[in-house]
Amino acid sequence: MSLEKYHYPRGLVQKAKIKYPQKCYNGVIEEPRVLGLVMVPGRHIVSIHLDDTTNCNRETM
Repeated sequence: MSLEKYHYPRGLVQKAKIKYPQKCYNGVIEEPRVLGLVMVPGRHIVSIHLDDTTNCNRETM
């Protein structure tokens, strides 16, 4: 398959993501926080990997 014909997704919405702090300012450690919905534009998506979901039901996905 050629890259010219590959269609990247327009975006990806992720639910209940955790944002971990990148840096520590003035010795203060920032706690991780839960974000609601996160939209990632398709141009920033390089690859998508799925975990094994054979033991998951629809409610946990």
